[in-house]
Amino acid sequence: MGEELMAKKNKQTSVAGKRHSGGAVGKNKGASIREPDALSEARQRLLQATSAQEIAAAAKQMLHIDPACVDAWRCLAPLQLDAGKSEEALISFSRALRIEPDDEKLLEHYILHALTQEYYFDALCAARHWVDVAKEKPVTATKLLAGLYGLLGKPVLSAEWGLASASIQPLASSDASEKPRLSVLVLGTQDNVPYHYDHSQRQVMINEGHNNLMHMVDRGSISIHSLSVDAAQEQPEVLKQLPEIDVVYNSITDAGRCEEALKKAKKICNKLKLPVINPPQEVLRTTRAENAERLGECEGLLMPKSVSLGRVKGDISQPVREAIANNGMKAPVIVRPSGYQNGRHMYLIDKPESTPVSISDEAEVYVLQYHDVTFTDARAPGHRFHPKYRAFMVGGKLYPAHLRMGHDGDWNVHGEETRKAFRKFPWLYDAEKDFIENPAAHFESDAWENLEKALQILDLDYFGVDFAVCTEEENAGKVVVFETNASMRSFLRQTYQNTPENDAALDIVLAAHRMFCKRAGVSEWDFEPPRGLEGPAQEHDFEADPADPTVTHVLFSGDLQGHGFREWLWHELHKHNLKGWLRNLADGRVEAVVAGSKAAVEHLLKDPKGPEGASIENVDRERWTGAVPQGVRVHETVDEPVGVTTETAEA
Repeated sequence: MGEELMAKKNKQTSVAGKRHSGGAVGKNKGASIREPDALSEARQRLLQATSAQEIAAAAKQMLHIDPACVDAWRCLAPLQLDAGKSEEALISFSRALRIEPDDEKLLEHYILHALTQEYYFDALCAARHWVDVAKEKPVTATKLLAGLYGLLGKPVLSAEWGLASASIQPLASSDASEKPRLSVLVLGTQDNVPYHYDHSQRQVMINEGHNNLMHMVDRGSISIHSLSVDAAQEQPEVLKQLPEIDVVYNSITDAGRCEEALKKAKKICNKLKLPVINPPQEVLRTTRAENAERLGECEGLLMPKSVSLGRVKGDISQPVREAIANNGMKAPVIVRPSGYQNGRHMYLIDKPESTPVSISDEAEVYVLQYHDVTFTDARAPGHRFHPKYRAFMVGGKLYPAHLRMGHDGDWNVHGEETRKAFRKFPWLYDAEKDFIENPAAHFESDAWENLEKALQILDLDYFGVDFAVCTEEENAGKVVVFETNASMRSFLRQTYQNTPENDAALDIVLAAHRMFCKRAGVSEWDFEPPRGLEGPAQEHDFEADPADPTVTHVLFSGDLQGHGFREWLWHELHKHNLKGWLRNLADGRVEAVVAGSKAAVEHLLKDPKGPEGASIENVDRERWTGAVPQGVRVHETVDEPVGVTTETAEA
């Protein structure tokens, strides 16, 4: 029997013995009975069991004698999970809880497995009870409850329970797991900021009002001490409990949603008199209105005019029309409330005179002038593209992050719009790669240099900017800044390793690491940042850039085009640590040249599945003696495949 099974069995049987010590059944303070001899004998067999089968048999025998035997249900549930019987395990945990409803370990197990089965309301109700009885993990229980309220669309309740968790534990410390080199105090808030349970990562997170930088620092060498500024105001003695701190990182990033929290953070920073990254007083100055005022006069920038309607609710059609008329704006305009990320609750109004506009929850609402940044491309006749670039300022230097793209009316550009555009036009990956590798050369004008110089005015150490280049005749070549603030998040962990976007995210994290060291006055050290998603290259340890690569010319045939096959192949090349180029052929085939380690090439081509909807009927391949590809590129469609000995101009 393996060590894992032994450990699980020992844990289960120790609990079983404890629950029925003295022979009494249950924990009722009132009536009790003597345990039947047969049940005691079955319990003894459970304690002596040495395999999963023996544990299951003993537990089932106990339930045959007493169907309300909590220890049997408790022992049976993990075995059912191991056997892939999730529904049965959840029922077993539920029955154990009906007998011992205040058992914290049972509650935690039940909630986690209910979430796995997406029984969110069941998990919420159990978490609410856990908070009431929690003694061992009160902070965990309260944060989880806050996260579940956020998941179920109850942001006010989520924020309130978040504040409750902070009052229990105002200061949470996570010491460096290896040699400590740096001690960072991280200031955060739960006021007006809902938690959210992330089902994919099984974590409770705050997605609004903060960024995710501290999730990507060197946890082996950096001790992180997280302080709630809300709780610190109510419990000022907590500041006296702080360990030695090298630098303060203000992780509160939203000047609109978190104004009061930023004021509290400013007071704390003034008291501590330590170096501060992203000083609260500077974050407070990054409202849309002040950004427009400070950056509006910078050379080469076009800041969309921004008018605040104040805090409003209900039908705001008339205030929107008045804002347009009184401030020299013209349709189309964008209407959006402050404090929301990822384009949520943002609307483009083409005809304000006849379009009703309303907002359900009270919020500060802005009306912004829309500027055209769309463009056309000869490779996609009849289509228009709406780009949105992202970059990060770190320590006064601008770093490219990624390119997002909408097309044919998708102006509110985020992940879904980008996936549709890149799937249909995979040469957009080449455009993103060009931007990441040489942003200054990517733009025809001095857009990159002008943007970097302008953003230095904001006096922040780490923040993001979303932008594009204007294509309106009167403003052509100017940089339109859609948004710039410290709330923007890195997608390092959500992108595959070896892709241009993942490489760019790594550069930004390493730049932030150097900036932290410099501000704290400590010597830099090398560390491996968290990496992105793993593919076959990591699973099989395929060599990157071998000295003598295998280079193969490939012709894929079948039902391929129109199903995103080129985009799929682009991703597979990166996932396999391969270089190459690919393109459609007029007869429906897809041609490619792939280069890299022999093992990686064989793994890719042995039995490729293709994307959903595609059907690969045949894979013809020959040794390629032309130019060896140095990157991954998507070429234009041609009528005939190239000869295998012909060198291509853009290999």
